[in-house]
Amino acid sequence: MPTKLTYTWTHVKARLKDLQPDDFLLLLHDLYALNADNRLFLTTRLLGGTPTEMVAPYRTAISQVFNPTVTARSSPLS
Repeated sequence: MPTKLTYTWTHVKARLKDLQPDDFLLLLHDLYALNADNRLFLTTRLLGGTPTEMVAPYRTAISQVFNPTVTARSSPLS
């Protein structure tokens, strides 16, 4: 069985240093477009958001898990 390649931050950093500025921006754009977590991280980090703003969506998700809103349709008592 072939061995699995293991890359570290050192490998990634070396490749990033080799990128041209336009290629680096394209890479960041791809990460930004990939998912909402990346968009939140990049906008908060680059546009000066606070840590509280960054964790707000996660607080909401956790709150909904532990304190779900009971509606008439989803209530087991109805």
